[in-house]
Amino acid sequence: RLKLRRSTKPLFMGEYGADAFNAYRKSEDQDAQAHATKVLTEEIMKRSSVRGGALLGGFLFEFGDEWWKDGRGSKSIHDVGGIAPGGGPFPDKTFNEEWR
Repeated sequence: RLKLRRSTKPLFMGEYGADAFNAYRKSEDQDAQAHATKVLTEEIMKRSSVRGGALLGGFLFEFGDEWWKDGRGSKSIHDVGGIAPGGGPFPDKTFNEEWR
């Protein structure tokens, strides 16, 4: 949420998106990932500088899994080592960056 505008220039979101692992179901959930990505994209469009908002746009992150992200796991296995520091992104509030 943009609380304070420190510039008159629009903000560019360097990366946004959701991982494909659902920590609640303990399995891959591409439908939830697609829904989260759709909702986030709609938020950016709704708050676009074209419509008087503060956002210029953003890059969807990311197009490849990051199997090395779980330091406790293996770099050659799709691990589930997500963290939830105070509530991560929806749909499951957990960061599982190995499942992008």
